[in-house]
Amino acid sequence: MQRRGDDLRGLKVDSSHRTIAKYILFQLPELAVVSLLAVGARSWVGLPDWAAAGIIALWVLKDVVMFRFVRIAYQTSSGGGGASLLGARGTAQDTLQPSGYVRISSELWRAELQSGSPPVEPGDRVRVLRVHGLTLLVEPDESEP
Repeated sequence: MQRRGDDLRGLKVDSSHRTIAKYILFQLPELAVVSLLAVGARSWVGLPDWAAAGIIALWVLKDVVMFRFVRIAYQTSSGGGGASLLGARGTAQDTLQPSGYVRISSELWRAELQSGSPPVEPGDRVRVLRVHGLTLLVEPDESEP
């Protein structure tokens, strides 16, 4: 299934490659600065070549390790705003009686139960009915996950 924007100058690009590419592009300016400082330190303070190369290698290693933790911030979202959440299913993070927090995909949202709905316990499934600003109006979701 190809989404709009997944064809970059004739190259098929899946979302995981887009995420990695975006992360790398954001890291390039700081890598350039660190590289210039490491190379400059060779002449300014007599830093050995192996130490300058080690500093650059450690900086790249830091970026590789950090990607695991910050990956979600670089993922492309639906971009549809609140309307894209209508009908979405999520999980209650705390008791909704009548309000609390729910997780929709990887995002945490403030939610209120539709009037007349029974309380929802943590871990129970909910379905989004409406969006009011940054608050979701939800109901218990009895369908199979």
